[in-house]
Amino acid sequence: MELMERGTVFVEYLDIPTPPTYKNLKEVEELPNHFQYKHEENFYSTHYCELELKLWLMNTFPEGKSFNYQRIGDGLPVHTDVDRNECINYLIRPGGEQVETVWFDDNYQEIHRECIEPNRWHKLKVDVLHTVEGVTDKRLSITVGL
Repeated sequence: MELMERGTVFVEYLDIPTPPTYKNLKEVEELPNHFQYKHEENFYSTHYCELELKLWLMNTFPEGKSFNYQRIGDGLPVHTDVDRNECINYLIRPGGEQVETVWFDDNYQEIHRECIEPNRWHKLKVDVLHTVEGVTDKRLSITVGL
């Protein structure tokens, strides 16, 4: 994978082709939610990718450990990801006009904020406290856990 010029310690855009196929939001929401920490607020869910997409992802990202869709709604708390330090995402639906991913230090002081570009592969640092702010609609991504 070749990194493009633009990037920070928190986000790096990757020069990787568009996935050959993927589901839309309605199709993804019809799939079972397999996120291990269920919650009543329904602000986050993960769903297994269809076989064709999973095989393409496994070939494109051989270092990947998990291959899923993720749906984010309003209200995602500040958190660090479980079982992964970084992930590679492809943002299908940004979830609104002014949605930003925000990272924090251990004292919950903001240290970086970025509006992730849709329809671009990017690597995210997720072992640092972070959240997504400004979500007014459902946000949908393909995510590869590293």
